[in-house]
Amino acid sequence: MAGYSVGLRIFSVFIMPSLALGEGAAASVGQNLGAALKKRASEAARLSTGTAFAFLSLLAALTYIFRYNIASFFLGAGEPEAAAYAAAFISRLAFAAPFLGASITMRGAFKGAGRTFQSMVIGITGMWLLRVGSAWLGGVVLASYAGPWNAFIIGGAGEFFMCLAYYLRGNWLEPVIERPPSPPPADIASDLT
Repeated sequence: MAGYSVGLRIFSVFIMPSLALGEGAAASVGQNLGAALKKRASEAARLSTGTAFAFLSLLAALTYIFRYNIASFFLGAGEPEAAAYAAAFISRLAFAAPFLGASITMRGAFKGAGRTFQSMVIGITGMWLLRVGSAWLGGVVLASYAGPWNAFIIGGAGEFFMCLAYYLRGNWLEPVIERPPSPPPADIASDLT
């Protein structure tokens, strides 16, 4: 449990930039789709997701390299066994972080496009079906202490590829609400009558 709690602290460090980029992507995508600029909206989603993936890959590489130091920092030198468990969990999180972060960011872009239901379905499938399902399979059925930790990789990668498939379909850029045509401005309307 001590190793797991240290890993969750590191996990929250990975997730925070993704949440911020996801909110930025939502605003940018929503603004561009509101202006009927689909190409710019798609570019905003791609750029923010790529930024999340690249930044978290770098952070994950550093975390992986210094995983034992990080675990010892939180647990102290007197807990070598707990630090070993924490380092093992941190190594799994390092592999999962770029995928989880990119999917959180991309789901933010989908929400900005008004595709909240699709974003929710991808999130629920990634969390409850893939992550919890594989954690149960690895932890209970296979009786491995690392089973729940590996579930972060399986759930994160699965969620990312679901987001990528939905992004590539392109129909998330279509309007959610049909707008009635705007009346012409007053000076043009008077010329029409």
